[in-house]
Amino acid sequence: AREMKVTVGKSMADEVEAQNVKPAADLTFRDFAETWFEESVLGHKNKRRRPNSIKNRQQRRSQLDCHLLPTLGDVRLKDITGSVIEQRVLKRLQAVQAQRHPDRATEGSYVIENIRITLNAMFVRAVSAELVRRNPVKDVEWPAPPDVEMEFYTIEESDRLFASALHYEDTEYWYPLFEKAEQLNAVLMIHASISRDPRVWNIPQNYQINNVIGQFLA
Repeated sequence: AREMKVTVGKSMADEVEAQNVKPAADLTFRDFAETWFEESVLGHKNKRRRPNSIKNRQQRRSQLDCHLLPTLGDVRLKDITGSVIEQRVLKRLQAVQAQRHPDRATEGSYVIENIRITLNAMFVRAVSAELVRRNPVKDVEWPAPPDVEMEFYTIEESDRLFASALHYEDTEYWYPLFEKAEQLNAVLMIHASISRDPRVWNIPQNYQINNVIGQFLA
């Protein structure tokens, strides 16, 4: 097969970097994954595409490094089928889950569901770029994500919280939150945008900056 630069969709960069030049038939999952991450997740070389949030970028990078590249990295993209994904990725994830939670060995988890979402996004892009004919993720019988019972504030608890927040200058308005968190054994994170720390008020507020400030203050 003649060598060519692999095009990875019109909305991504026109060509893979020179070091990734190889016959299209020999393109590995690793080759495609790194280009997909750089251009779809980080948004490089595509000014029309908004980069993902810091949290999303970190999550996608972790999924690639910990789960997908070790299992699929050296497999040619065109050779990845639903069976390959099931044997190399899904069963590995379920084996790890069985070690940690033996009673839920075959059940779904948010880790598995997030891996499915990422793989699906990657192969949707690969299909649109005509690198593969079919999305193999659709051929895998993925376990359903776990059902979680959600507990909510009662009307009385909500009224108390709102009433306290209206007079935060002289009221410990976070007490109702702490009490409910203790009742539910839940973890809370104080958002930087509601902090009265004078250091915070001197910093321009936006979503990304608030994440960094919140981690710093914590």
